[in-house]
Amino acid sequence: MTTQRNYQSQLLRLLPPGFAWTQNANTNLGRLLQGFADELCRIEERAKTIVNVEAFPTTATELLSEWESFLGLPGACDTLAPALEQRRADVVSKLVNRVGQSPAYFLELAASLGFQVSQLIEYRAFEVGRSVVGDLLSNEDWVFTWTVQASSLSPAFFSAGSSGAGDALVAADNSRLTCVFEQLKPAHTTVTFSFTDTYVGYAPWETLAPDPIDFSIDSPSVLIL
Repeated sequence: MTTQRNYQSQLLRLLPPGFAWTQNANTNLGRLLQGFADELCRIEERAKTIVNVEAFPTTATELLSEWESFLGLPGACDTLAPALEQRRADVVSKLVNRVGQSPAYFLELAASLGFQVSQLIEYRAFEVGRSVVGDLLSNEDWVFTWTVQASSLSPAFFSAGSSGAGDALVAADNSRLTCVFEQLKPAHTTVTFSFTDTYVGYAPWETLAPDPIDFSIDSPSVLIL
């Protein structure tokens, strides 16, 4: 790290030769250059912050909006004003995400969005000799339909060091899951959703004998605490 004294010394050595331009740091001219040196130190520290912190979306704060603008975020499916940590996760997801069509891809996608998807159900046609009594009569359009079974609420918790001032302690919005899946599903298919009405889990700040958090709702909705 270049110190204020280093900068002051460099500025003194850059002065023109002659009796009027003394290189003594204790003169009025030396003290004036000390003020310039303080500003150069501040600029250096800011440059280090830009390079070491803001240049990476996982830690960016001041330049996070620049990342979002470059990637076209927030997208059409962002119905809530997301927390700082969620905004960073969205940027990273947009940078590294590779679109797929397999069940494994959609399970991974849901997890990256912070949702608990328990199962993806695909339907096949009922066929004599292959299907058995009790199988669904899933012919015609059902062959191109699949169902997502998920928790109604998959909350995102406030995290010290990652979340920002003003972020909610707990926020959940399952409409984002449905929107993203509708956008990325294979074009010839229809996706339906089956939500449970209760989320039971633990808040990250409950480290000693935590009691489960139980969010119960009558229908898929938005929760902010």
